[in-house]
Amino acid sequence: MVSVKQPIISGTGPPARSKYSGLEVNQLKRLKELENELAQYKRIVAEQTLQLTVLKDVIEKKL
Repeated sequence: MVSVKQPIISGTGPPARSKYSGLEVNQLKRLKELENELAQYKRIVAEQTLQLTVLKDVIEKKL
């Protein structure tokens, strides 16, 4: 059997472990819910911004 030596990279492992260490399961669930809600609000803001930009362009062309 041939073994290949791979370099060991420091900091290997899931990045979530360090990000969420110390949190309980219910806190992790709530955090995930809040992250999803924030993503939804960001999409809404992006859509509204786009609509506002389009409406401004239409108004400028009419004048």
